[in-house]
Amino acid sequence: MLIKSQRLRNSQTQFNDQEVEIIRNSKLSNARLAKMLGVTTQNTRHLRQGYTYRNV
Repeated sequence: MLIKSQRLRNSQTQFNDQEVEIIRNSKLSNARLAKMLGVTTQNTRHLRQGYTYRNV
């Protein structure tokens, strides 16, 4: 459900759909991705395992 300024319902999202696909398909480690993106390794791990961004 899109609202103001094309954001998803949760305006606190860190990644858009395209970035999620890139992260999931990347061969880099979670630690290296996290460092490049400025997030925690837990963020990238949860994203790859499907705990977060399930709708993408």
